[in-house]
Amino acid sequence: MTLSSTIKRRAINPDGNIGTFYNIYKDELLDQIASIDKYEEIQSYKPAYCDFIDDRIEECQNLLKWINIENDLRVNILLKSKLRTGVAALIDYQYKIDKYTRIIHYFCVYHERRILDDPIEAREHCKPIPNDLLATHFISAVSFGIDIVIVLQIPDDDDQIVERIDIVLKKIQSQWKNSNDIFRSIENDINFLEKITLTKIYSNLIRLTKMTSFIEIYQFINRNKQNINEYCPIEYILQPIEWLYPDTVSLYPSYLSFDEIYIDKLEKHLIEILNFYKQIPDLLEYYSNQILPDYLEKLLVDIKNEWNSLQILYESGILRLTTLMIEIHSGQTNVNEIDSALEHYDQMTFKIYIQIILKKLMLIKEEIRYVTNQQQEKFKYDQLFEIQINQHITEQMSDSNRKTIR
Repeated sequence: MTLSSTIKRRAINPDGNIGTFYNIYKDELLDQIASIDKYEEIQSYKPAYCDFIDDRIEECQNLLKWINIENDLRVNILLKSKLRTGVAALIDYQYKIDKYTRIIHYFCVYHERRILDDPIEAREHCKPIPNDLLATHFISAVSFGIDIVIVLQIPDDDDQIVERIDIVLKKIQSQWKNSNDIFRSIENDINFLEKITLTKIYSNLIRLTKMTSFIEIYQFINRNKQNINEYCPIEYILQPIEWLYPDTVSLYPSYLSFDEIYIDKLEKHLIEILNFYKQIPDLLEYYSNQILPDYLEKLLVDIKNEWNSLQILYESGILRLTTLMIEIHSGQTNVNEIDSALEHYDQMTFKIYIQIILKKLMLIKEEIRYVTNQQQEKFKYDQLFEIQINQHITEQMSDSNRKTIR
């Protein structure tokens, strides 16, 4: 574990600014602010970053890591649903990710705002520290720009269309990475982009998240590359409170960051149980809106009761892990305790019982399919029987008519 002083954090909550207080243990912005009235504005010349996942599903196993969110912050996002805002909300993507899913991440810093490098001079331009401060850090620098993740579902019934869409998306990736790349026009390819079946947006710019067309997103980014009014915080640099207020007695110990090996263990576990957890509510809602036979209706009621109990177990386990993370980050508990925590009864029990619930829901699905097939077969039989009856009646009438004529 390493002692961290200056810390970089992705602005998953874009409401921060220079001087905003921050609790690093909870990864939360606080309402209080240091009100620093002098800072520097700096134009950024960093190149834009743009990555693209085509049909490489293995890269989707840890999407928060793929979009370069910091290690400790990723764990907190997995532990706390209220942190899943901005691009971090990607972790709650509700649809199945398969070989017909495409994901684009565009990240571009346009300008930065930071306080003076000299803490003595910086103190001359800020208000006294509040008495009831629960912060560990304050924001000493803010990078502004566009941070956006675009998840697309493309048609699964035409390989040629899939190939053409991928070619267009790679053109756009190149265009967004290189502002001078203006020769890769996609005007002739717009019709392929119109065949995208689903577009979901995660971004630090709220207005972008309301868009449902990839073409609209593409046009917005190209149009606003130099429009400073469209920028929002994209990254924060955090300094310990003591940097600005050296006489402050912090309520928190110094913050210790985890080593990569423990981050990997935690993430693998948390992503696994979250992926299970996300499946249940949608399935329950879907089957609740179906007309089911009585025996399946009873099974569904039992599953809902089991799910309510399991949610309590899940929340209890998450709270236990959250508390442990704070204790380890503050040096109160050894980091090796993570191994024991992941093998705790509540974690193992949750994994077992949620798979049981999923199997029961699959049973309902299979039963519905069976009943539907039986009804279809009966319908076909009834139709055939009706045809045979009609033929028989027709033949009888024909015979009768012939006899009458004679």
